[in-house]
Amino acid sequence: ICLESYLTIEITESRTDIACPQCTEPMHPSDIQTLLKPHPNVISKYEGNSFVTKTKKLVFKMTIT
Repeated sequence: ICLESYLTIEITESRTDIACPQCTEPMHPSDIQTLLKPHPNVISKYEGNSFVTKTKKLVFKMTIT
């Protein structure tokens, strides 16, 4: 529950490069999604803010034009 709260706060503050609060190693996006599985609205915000999502949208837009 503490880690879920930490991740929720980080994502709510629009952080996308989230590090482990204990060891400061970067957390893998799939681990974040797994930990937040009970919170789909937070996952949605994380995915919307993530660099990967923004890059995919940009590439998609470039292929259309």
